[in-house]
Amino acid sequence: MSRQIMIIRHAEKPRPGGDDIAIDGHGVADPGGLSVRGWQRAGALVPYFASRTSSSRQPGITPPTDIFAAASHGRTKRPALTVAPLAAALQIEVQAEHRSEGGEAEVIRRSLAAAGPVLICWRHEQIPALAAALGVAEAASRRWDEDCYDEVWVFAREDDLGWRWSVQHQSLLAGDA
Repeated sequence: MSRQIMIIRHAEKPRPGGDDIAIDGHGVADPGGLSVRGWQRAGALVPYFASRTSSSRQPGITPPTDIFAAASHGRTKRPALTVAPLAAALQIEVQAEHRSEGGEAEVIRRSLAAAGPVLICWRHEQIPALAAALGVAEAASRRWDEDCYDEVWVFAREDDLGWRWSVQHQSLLAGDA
């Protein structure tokens, strides 16, 4: 049973009315892709999560053995694109078959069955539903801010005491908290 679940929001998308565009992993314009800043964040997540030495990690952040991302819907692939560089570096496959709305209970069930730490990349509106599926009322009642891309919600299992929730800030890019 996984004793740690880390949840992030997908990386940045172009701002409405801005002059940046969404691109895919090859730099080709794709409305379902990430902005250039989003790709910068996706790349910066590699050393943030993949570091095996505790001296270079933030407390509570450990390399995941399983990565889940919300399934692509409509034209957007942002959750899977966000974690693709990390998954490649760790040589693990992104599991992206669960819908971001309505698939929360199943992705939590699969996360709990994982042998090691889990990273979930989801759409911000449904992240509280992931916390609700874990039974963490405090996190489930919190709204994820529309402009926030740098939080990591860390859920650590404390034996019979249940889940302990903390919020880390990635602090990877200029302007991060």
